[in-house]
Amino acid sequence: MFVYSPLPQTNVGKEYYRIQGVANSSTEFSFLDVSVSSFQPNFGPKSGGTTLNIRGKNLHTGSNVGVTVAGIDCQVTARNRNTILCVTSGSKRSKREINDGNVTVTIDGTQWTAEGTFIYKTDPQITSLKITTLKRGGLNVKVEGKNLDSVSSPTAVIQISDVTRDVPCKVINSKHMKFISPAFPEV
Repeated sequence: MFVYSPLPQTNVGKEYYRIQGVANSSTEFSFLDVSVSSFQPNFGPKSGGTTLNIRGKNLHTGSNVGVTVAGIDCQVTARNRNTILCVTSGSKRSKREINDGNVTVTIDGTQWTAEGTFIYKTDPQITSLKITTLKRGGLNVKVEGKNLDSVSSPTAVIQISDVTRDVPCKVINSKHMKFISPAFPEV
C-alpha cells in the first residue's frame, strides 16, 4: 500500500510528503511538475467560439483534463507537453451576467490558474456588408457594424452554391473590418 499526504508547508514553492507503507514495482515512474504560464488571446465574444492557446509545462500529464474561463467550460481540442487548445463556450447565463475571469486548467483534480484575465467582449453585430464577388476573387470587401473588434481572429465564410471559402478578416476598428474576396473558379 502506498499512501502519501502533504505535510505542512515550510518553504514557499516546495511540498513535502509523509509516506507510509511500502510499494514495490518493476515499472519506473516519475512525478512531473505541471505549470500554466500564459494564454492567448486574452479576449473574445461572450457567445464563445474563441480558440485559446494555453502555454505551460508538462500539460500532457494526467488522464482527465478540463479548462474553465471565468467558471465557464472551455472545450479542450488538443494538448501536448507545452500547450492546451480549447474553445470557449457560450453560456446559459445572460450576456450581462458573464464576467471577465481567470483561465483555470484542471488535471486529475488539481487546478492551476494562468496569469492574466480573459476579457469577455460584447458580441459583434454586422450592420452593412457590400459584396459583389467575381469568380476570380481579389476584391476588397468592407464590413460595417458594432463591436467588430471583439473577435481576435475574425473569419468571413463565403459560400457560392456548394463551395465554401474561409477568409481571414482585418479589423480596422470596432466599427469597420475588411477582407479580400476569395476565388471561386469551380463555380
